[in-house]
Amino acid sequence: MPYDHFHNIYGNLPVEEKKKFMEHLRHIWGVSRHRVPVECAETLYKLLLTGQFSIVAGRIESIRTNTENKFCVNYRERSSKNPLTIFADAVINCMGPESDYEKLDDPLIKNLLKRGMIQTDQLKLGLDCTPEGIIIDRSGKRSPFLYTIGPPAKGTLFEITSVPEIRIAALRLAELVTTKKDELAY
Repeated sequence: MPYDHFHNIYGNLPVEEKKKFMEHLRHIWGVSRHRVPVECAETLYKLLLTGQFSIVAGRIESIRTNTENKFCVNYRERSSKNPLTIFADAVINCMGPESDYEKLDDPLIKNLLKRGMIQTDQLKLGLDCTPEGIIIDRSGKRSPFLYTIGPPAKGTLFEITSVPEIRIAALRLAELVTTKKDELAY
């Protein structure tokens, strides 16, 4: 399996090393790992050449609209740390969904957290689970009936958000659940 080596390395890192990876290398990893398809890159390049599209790197500090219904984006440039402002017709959020389950406003998640049936992982990237997807509850025990797959397992596996990895994880979880079917009490 192609991603087993990464999962083995990442999975065996101490939490402090995982935190360092998240702080210093996660974005570099993401840029090189999740490249845009060639066809899309060509379209973006043409838009860049015409000035219809621009890419800036930095940390957004605020976004508001002005009297012309344009977005006024105040950000701190990544390289210089200088505060800058740009005006845009559109802003696209590429940060992804909230991964700290304690911040989610979902009745099911809130109930499971309140009852201690689930907990966030130590990095707050998803749910605490085993590499196989078995949920670990607040007391540190493996759930006999709750499982997860894909992005909620990101704190454990990190590289589990693309279809190839999810497909492998789904197969492994299906094998695990079907071998345990006789043990499950309904």
